[in-house]
Amino acid sequence: MLDPLIMLLSTDWFLPYWKEIGIDIIESKKPCIQKGCREIAARMLGSAQTRYVSDFSEARLRETESDFLELLQRCEAQPELFSTYKEWATLSGQEIKAASSCSHLNLKITSGVAENDPGLNPLVRAKVVATWGAYYVEPYVFRDVSVRSGTDWDRYVRIIWRGPEVLPGQLRGVLLYWRLRAFWEHLRVSLTPRELHQLVTWYREMNKIICHEDRPDLIPSYME
Repeated sequence: MLDPLIMLLSTDWFLPYWKEIGIDIIESKKPCIQKGCREIAARMLGSAQTRYVSDFSEARLRETESDFLELLQRCEAQPELFSTYKEWATLSGQEIKAASSCSHLNLKITSGVAENDPGLNPLVRAKVVATWGAYYVEPYVFRDVSVRSGTDWDRYVRIIWRGPEVLPGQLRGVLLYWRLRAFWEHLRVSLTPRELHQLVTWYREMNKIICHEDRPDLIPSYME
């Protein structure tokens, strides 16, 4: 997930929102990082017209990671960005997909709409209803900001990333992963281990109903 982070930090539209991904840094350091990320993006994409036909080899990914770490040192931004870098670099697409699935199921609980609901402890259901709203990330919160930006670079990013929804969508996926993890930590305090297990079991059963097969991969690892 390092490529999307570099592209986000290269854009103009995301510049005021770095704190949303844990980057608390003085404004004077941002131009150095942004410019460096654009340079890395240019090397990363090469002559490709879209990201999806660019080089995804292990060698290129390692080179991009090395370039980014060198950039943090050059901009004297390693203390402020290193933890965000580590989280994005180690986060898998599968974990994000699992978090998105559970987030969607939480919405079914809070809306009271879950077709073929296998049944959930009413106390657990009530806790999810009372809690999830504080952690949910609206679908289009960053897409609209991205679309409104008319700078040359941001228009280029929308083209190379195949549309205005893709990069904000990747950002939302990461934010949902973090928010669901924080939501789960909250539940660890307010529910018993048995009640937590009941909720995970409900997620599993709902995924089986929706996917027509058992999908243990749609449960984030921190819920196991």
